This record gives sequence, structure tokens and C-alpha cells, in this order.
Amino acid sequence: MFCRKCGAQIPDGCSFCNKCGTPADGSGMPAAADRMYSDRHYGIFSPAGWFDFSGRMRRLEWWGRSILMYVLIICVMAAAFMAIGAGSRPSTGSSAAAPAGNDLTAGAVIGIIVIVLAAIAFIVSSISLDVRRLHDMELSGWWVLLLRIGSVIPYVGFIVAIGGLIWLGFVPGTRGSNRFGQG
Repeated sequence: MFCRKCGAQIPDGCSFCNKCGTPADGSGMPAAADRMYSDRHYGIFSPAGWFDFSGRMRRLEWWGRSILMYVLIICVMAAAFMAIGAGSRPSTGSSAAAPAGNDLTAGAVIGIIVIVLAAIAFIVSSISLDVRRLHDMELSGWWVLLLRIGSVIPYVGFIVAIGGLIWLGFVPGTRGSNRFGQG
């Protein structure tokens, strides 16, 4: 069992959290705080829940993590593109063997690697958030495939993407416990 206030694991048989002292039954938590976060209670800024595919995630936490993820990816991509721009230098010599154009320096190569790694992390993390949000609605995480594939279909993708955003962001989860965790 996990503490509803700080998220620390409470050993079986303990009545209180060893870290913060909150009662294990959650009676010390306000009712609103109990409904705001997922069953794991990582918190929005905790990196622990970014790549976790099990458990549930409430709407507020999904919105917070999604917005934070988009802001972070924009910042990382902007920094990487600046490194690429600063790292590319025009060729100065007129050698017959070297083609005319830009040569990439180490900074540009590192920028490209950062962009690829950030894109992979962004894709995996966004799928993880969506899977846990679907688990809160007591649906299989495989529905994410339908959303991802449907959103790249020409002329239909925009409608599927907006529908998925409404579905994940505004439809309430199941009350109480379900097969994916506590509610």
C-alpha cells in the first residue's frame, strides 16, 4: 500500500506512514486531494511516473503532466536546434573533394542526437500517460493504438486527435477500485 499523502510505501500491518505519519487508511487526507491524483500519487513534477504503464491516472494529473511534457519538449527541441544552428559552419575551403555547403560540427551532431532521444522519450511518455488515463476509465491501454493510428490518417486525423483529447481529458474515470488499481 502507498501513502495517500507522500506516496511512500507503507509496510503491511502498519497503521501510519513511516515517512509523514498519515494514517494508512487515508482518513487524514482531504476528500479533494484523494480524487486529484493517481493511485501512485507521484505528483505532476515527479519523474517516477513518466514511463510507468501500470495503474491509473486522474484527469487533473493527466492534464498537468501533458502540459508540462509539451513545455519540456519544446524547450529541449529549441535548445537542440540552437546547438545545430550554432554547430553548423559554412565550408571555407574550395577543395574539389569536399562538396560546397555546410559541415556539421560536434555541437550539431550532439544537437541531432538530443532531438532523436527527446522525441523517443516524448513518444513513450505520452503513450504511458494515455494508457494510465485509459486505465482510470477501466479500459485497456491498447485503445491508445487506435488513437495514434487514427490521428495520422489524412483528413480524419484531426477529428480523431480532437476526439481523443476530449475523451482522455474530460471523461471522468470510474469511481472506486477497478481492475487497474484503487480509485
